[in-house]
Amino acid sequence: DRFLGLNRYPTKEIYAYATTATDTHNVENVFSACVDIILKSNLRKANFI
Repeated sequence: DRFLGLNRYPTKEIYAYATTATDTHNVENVFSACVDIILKSNLRKANFI
């Protein structure tokens, strides 16, 4: 919540995950969130959402 409260752009989504590179499940979550952010951004730019 600490980092989410720092968002100066309410229209932008923030995904906050505490992880280490040795925890493969958490790394998968971070990677999935990155893919989601990029996909949504591109869909918005193309006026699909």
